[in-house]
Amino acid sequence: PRLFFFFLLGRFVDLLAESIRNKTQVILKSYHSANSNEIRDRLVEPIHFGDNYQSVVALDTQDTICKQFKLDRIGEVIELKKTFEFETLHQKNQTDIFGMTGDSDTWVTLHLTLRSYLLLREEFPISIPYTEKTDDGYQFHGPVSNFEGVSRFILGLLDEIKIINPAGLK
Repeated sequence: PRLFFFFLLGRFVDLLAESIRNKTQVILKSYHSANSNEIRDRLVEPIHFGDNYQSVVALDTQDTICKQFKLDRIGEVIELKKTFEFETLHQKNQTDIFGMTGDSDTWVTLHLTLRSYLLLREEFPISIPYTEKTDDGYQFHGPVSNFEGVSRFILGLLDEIKIINPAGLK
C-alpha cells in the first residue's frame, strides 16, 4: 500500500508538471482541505511546485486566488485540454521554511533549547542554514511568509522557545 501511495504521488507530479508546461487547467478530485474542512473537486491552474514536490501552488478558479495544495490530499488529478483563463492572476508565491505560502517575507528570530533546535532541524531541514549555536542554546533567524506555520511550531514547544523578534509574533 505504501509503495502504491508513492507511485500515485509521482503520477500526480508528472501530470501537474505537464499541466504547468502546457499551461492547461486540471481538476484536483476529492481534495481534502484543512482550511475549509471539506472534500471537493477543485478546478485549478497549476503554477509551480513547493519544496520537495510535496505541494503545488495553483490558482483556484472558483476563488480566483493562488493557493497551496498538498499532493497527499489529492484523490486524483484529471487533465483538461483547456488553457489557462486566469494567467494574469498567477502569483509565484514561495513556500517558507514551515510550509506556508505568501508574497512577502518577515524575518523571525527565536532562541531555542537543544531539544527545540533538534526538532526544528528534523521537521524543517530547510531551516538549518538559518540556525546557529549561541552561548546559551541556539538561535533561529529566518524568513517566514506568515506567522501560521512558525506559530504552530512555537506552540508545540512553548517552554523550549523564546520569541526574540518580531514583536507581532509574540
